[in-house]
Amino acid sequence: MKIQSPASALSSKQVAQTQERMNQLFDKISSGARITKAADDAASLAISSAMESQISALRVTRQNANEADSLLQVADVGAEQASEILGRMRELAVQASTSTRSDAERAAAQIEFGSLQSQLNDVATNTEFNERSVLDGAQTFQFQVSTDGTPVEVTTTEGVSASDLGIEGSSVASQAGAQAALAAIDEAVTKVTETRSRLGAGSAQLRSVSSSIESAVENTVAANSQMRDLDMAEAISAQARESILQQSSVAILIQANAQPQAALSLIG
Repeated sequence: MKIQSPASALSSKQVAQTQERMNQLFDKISSGARITKAADDAASLAISSAMESQISALRVTRQNANEADSLLQVADVGAEQASEILGRMRELAVQASTSTRSDAERAAAQIEFGSLQSQLNDVATNTEFNERSVLDGAQTFQFQVSTDGTPVEVTTTEGVSASDLGIEGSSVASQAGAQAALAAIDEAVTKVTETRSRLGAGSAQLRSVSSSIESAVENTVAANSQMRDLDMAEAISAQARESILQQSSVAILIQANAQPQAALSLIG
């Protein structure tokens, strides 16, 4: 015959409840998260999930902004090369424009002049980012660097080929041709300078956007961490408290179970 006292039943329930709380604390401590399932805090979990989605989107837009800035920097390097080539072409045109130069000297200058025109075409064709030519004709770049779908747009009105710059047919083989080439080159320099200005303005805008995104990521991560992360010191303290309660409940349960059995032995 076995007799279970009310005290024994209560102690058994307390032991089970304490064990359940300890298991929950162990799960939280091992994961470092205050919320390990929806039942822990459904409202906070919903907000945290939305924050995590926002963080992922912000990180993608930050990557887009960095890549976009890299593209514009590649284009600017190519435009700088074109500007240097035009500088040398202008020197040749100035030299050939004066009456002190002989036809033979102008012919020699024309050989280099033609080579420089070819170099401009090479820069226009070979300046690429991710297999896209970025200086071959007028370009419009759209960069998705915001989570609301609004892109940053950078437009260049001219490429840097000899044709785009209006100097494809220029020549310094004669004095008159050199004088005409000089005027055309000055216009070409203005076009390249405008292109570099547009690229530089776009790059500055993208860097500003990237910095803003970085701040938004840091702030959102911090807010989500504050909401979702576990206060480890508090959790360990709670675990120690529950461990003491469990030991006390077990001791009470043992004592409660021993009393009816002692009574039965006396009856027997």
